[in-house]
Amino acid sequence: MNKKALLIINLGSPASSKVEDVKPYLNQFLMDGEVIDIFYPLRAFLVKGLIVPFRAKKSSEAYKEIFSERGSPLLFHTKDFVEKLGPKVQPNFQCVEYAMRYGEPSIESKIKELHDRGCSDLVVLPMYPQFAKSSTRTVLKEIQRVLGKIKATEMNVRTWVDFFSEDFFIQSFVSVIKEEMESFKPDHLLLSYHGLPESHVKEFAPNSCFRTPHCCSTLNKGNRLCYRAQCFETSRKIHSKLPPIDFTVSFQSRLGRQEWIKPYTDLEIEKILEKGAKRVLVACPAFVADCLETLEEISIRLRDDFKSKGGEDLKLVPSLNSREDWVDSCAQFFKTARFQPLLQTLNKVQ
Repeated sequence: MNKKALLIINLGSPASSKVEDVKPYLNQFLMDGEVIDIFYPLRAFLVKGLIVPFRAKKSSEAYKEIFSERGSPLLFHTKDFVEKLGPKVQPNFQCVEYAMRYGEPSIESKIKELHDRGCSDLVVLPMYPQFAKSSTRTVLKEIQRVLGKIKATEMNVRTWVDFFSEDFFIQSFVSVIKEEMESFKPDHLLLSYHGLPESHVKEFAPNSCFRTPHCCSTLNKGNRLCYRAQCFETSRKIHSKLPPIDFTVSFQSRLGRQEWIKPYTDLEIEKILEKGAKRVLVACPAFVADCLETLEEISIRLRDDFKSKGGEDLKLVPSLNSREDWVDSCAQFFKTARFQPLLQTLNKVQ
C-alpha cells in the first residue's frame, strides 16, 4: 500500500426530497451527539418522537424547492468540484474522492474503498471553513471510528481544523462577491453564517465568550476555536478586499428555544431596511457549495421576506461550488499544505 489519497467531506443531503428519504437523513443528522449535545435518551425522545415526525414534511417541501434533475445541489456541486480537482492535484494525490458526513456516499464506505484500493496515506478534508464541533469535529470523530472498525492501522491519516482565514479561501469568495457587486449594484452587503447554540461556542472559549459586547472583535489565542470569532475574522478579511460598501455579519438557521449566537439574519434584515438600504447582496462564507441553507433559506425565504417589508431586491451570491478559480486555488493549497495527523488534530479540539 503506497498510494496517496485525498478525501473531501461535506455535510450531506437526503437521497431525494421525498419525506421517506428526508426522515432517515434528519434522524442520522440530529441524533449525532455533536449536533444535539444532550443525554442520549432525551435526545432520542426529542429527535425521533418530536422533531423528525413534525419537521420531515416541512423539510421535504424545502428540499423540493432546490432539487433539480441532478438531485441535491450540495451533492452535485461537490461531485463536480472533485472531478475537476483530481487531475490538478496529481501526482501528489493518486486518488481523489468525496464523502458526506450524513447520507451517501458515507465516510465509512469511502475510507474502506480507498483502503481496499491500496491507499496508505490519506488526507481527509472537512470542507467547513470555520471550526465547530457540529461540523468539523464530528467528521474527525467519525473518521477515527471508521479506522478502528475496519482495522486500518497502517493508514497514515492527516487532516485540518479550519481554513477561515486562508488566502485561497478568502480571495475566492472576494472574487465571486465582486462579480455580483458589479452586476447587482447593492447598497448593502450581508455576510450570513450558519448559526450555532451559544453553548457550542462557549465550550471552546470559556474565558472570553460573551464576557464583553465585543468579544469577537479580534481573534486571539483565547478564542482561536470560537466559531463566532472565526466568522467575524473571515468577514473582516473579505470586506477589506472589496470595493467600499456597508456590511453586516449575521447568523441564520436557528432551531429550538435555546439561545443561538447573534445577531440573527432574519432580524438584521429589518435593521438594514431601517437604515435605508434597498438592494442587499447576501454571501454565505460558511458554505463552499450551495445547499438548502443558501438556496432555500436565503435566496427564496429571506428574499421574499425582505421584499415584503419594502426592500427592492435581495440577491444571494452563488457559493464557490466548482468555479475554476476555486478549484485551482484549492489544488495549489492542497499540494503544498502541511496537514496534521488525525489524533493530533482531534486532541486540539477536544
